[in-house]
Amino acid sequence: MNLIYLELVKLVDDYYRCENDTLKKEILHDIQLLTKAVCLTE
Repeated sequence: MNLIYLELVKLVDDYYRCENDTLKKEILHDIQLLTKAVCLTE
């Protein structure tokens, strides 16, 4: 579980630093998927 949280933090950081809109959408999608995974495992 801790690994998921660490990856989520990295993705959020990448999202805010990213300037490419297409890549930003992909990162946001990954963030949403990991967030759902966290909710399902709790």
